[in-house]
This record gives sequence, C-alpha cells and structure tokens, in this order.
Amino acid sequence: MTNFITSTRLAWVLEFIFHPLNFLIPWTNELDYWGYLILFTVLFLESAYLLFSFLPAQSLLFVAGAISSSHASALNIYVLLVGFAAMVLSGSIIKYRTGLKMRSRATKRQQTNDLPPTKTQQRLSQSEAYFDKYGGSFLIIARFIPIVGLFMPLIAGRTQMDRQQFHLFNTVGVTAWVLVATLAGFFFGKTKFVENYFTFICIGIALFPILVHEITRFLREWHAALQS
Repeated sequence: MTNFITSTRLAWVLEFIFHPLNFLIPWTNELDYWGYLILFTVLFLESAYLLFSFLPAQSLLFVAGAISSSHASALNIYVLLVGFAAMVLSGSIIKYRTGLKMRSRATKRQQTNDLPPTKTQQRLSQSEAYFDKYGGSFLIIARFIPIVGLFMPLIAGRTQMDRQQFHLFNTVGVTAWVLVATLAGFFFGKTKFVENYFTFICIGIALFPILVHEITRFLREWHAALQS
C-alpha cells in the first residue's frame, strides 16, 4: 500500500514537472477572477518596488500567455495584455517618483554637509549624461535587457529625466515588452515543442537574466584586469 501511494505521488510530481499546463489551466479556472488579481498583483509589486525585483515577471508573462492559449482556459489574452501593461506602467511610475525623491534627499544631504560628490552621485551624473546622449529611446531598449529594465525607471527619476519624456518612452517600452513576452507564450504555447519542454523553457527564461548579468560582470572584470 505504501509503495502504491509513493509511486502515485511520484507520478503526480513527474506529471506536474513535465506537463505543468495540465495542472495550471484547471487551477486558474478554479480561481476565476482571483487568478487575474494574483497575476496582476505579482507583476505590479515586481515593477514598483525593488524589494520584489526577484519575482520572475518575464516568465510570468510567458506562462500566463501560454495558459490563455488553451481553449480550456478561462484566462482571456486581451484582459491579460491590458492588465499587465497597466500594472507595469503603474509600477514604473512609482519607481520613477521614488528615484526623484532619492535624488532630492541626496542633494539636500550633500548641500547640508558640504561634502564632495560620492561615487554613487558621480555615477548618477554619468547616467544623466547617458540619457542626454541617447535620449528616452534607451528606456525602450532597456526594457528588453535583463535586470537593467527593472532599474531604468528608478535611474530615470534619480537623474531627473523630463516627466513627459519618461512617460512617453516608458509607455512605448512597457507596451512592447508586455506584447512580446505575453504573445510569445500565447502563440508558442500551442506548439508541441513548448508543451513537451514547457518547464525547462520557463526555467531558462527565469535564469537568463542572471546568466547575462554574470557574463557581463565577468567581461567587465576581465577588461579591467587587462587595462590595469
């Protein structure tokens, strides 16, 4: 009896690992509108607060799009696209305003204490010059760069990027990112390849930003070592 229970549990675990959509679709259907609320809340927290930057937003968009591609799913792709875009835009605005406040506090502290600019403040000045050089279009590009996209609204605020310029380019970048990531899950989620390797693809999407970050860090250290 114990062996039967153990084997049944193992079979369930293996089925969930290799074919998670068979479980995720019924679960989201049972959650009904709560499913939307959970998805939107997670994406908003990741977009608005650095504390939640560890949340895999890009994987979430892909998974939600893949779930909605099934005829058996109650999730509507149009509701997801509008909701995701609204959540990320709202979160980005909060990060931008947080950056403005951080810049203001840093400036007051420096003026009060009459201290020379710190390394962080010098980097902010360099970032401001970078925005001046490349314009708001960098906000669009940065949204697709792993990890960097999370911090761009904050940096834009800290460098006092023009509000109208920020809202314009941030809206374009967020909209494009949400469309690409979610629709990729929606269209490719129907293919046999994605169905068979869905879990591994999601893990790859989640780990890709970390891998890119580590490779970039290694190349910078290697380049610095060669110049020294």
